Amino acid sequence: MKLDLTEIERVKTISKGDFYNNYVKKQKPLVIEQLTSDFKDYASGTDFDVDEHVHKIYQGKEKHSGKKLIISTWQSLYQMPPEYFKQFQY
Repeated sequence: MKLDLTEIERVKTISKGDFYNNYVKKQKPLVIEQLTSDFKDYASGTDFDVDEHVHKIYQGKEKHSGKKLIISTWQSLYQMPPEYFKQFQY
C-alpha cells in the first residue's frame, strides 16, 4: 500500500495574524514548534475557545479526540499507525 503523504510546513513561532490568515482560514495544517505555551495568545480577541476546540496530546494523554485542533509532540505520535493520520484533512 502506497501512502500519499504531503509534507507539512514547520515553524518555530508565528504571529497571530499570519497563523489565522494563512492557516486557520485556509484550513491548512502547520507544525508550530513552540505553540503550546503561546496558543491562547493566538485566540485572544476572537470567539475561538481554546479549551473547547483544542486537544493537547503528550505523554499519557488520549490520542483520539473530536476536537478541531490537535497539538502534540512528535514523540507522542510518531509510532501511530498510518490509519490514525487519515482522520486529518490536509
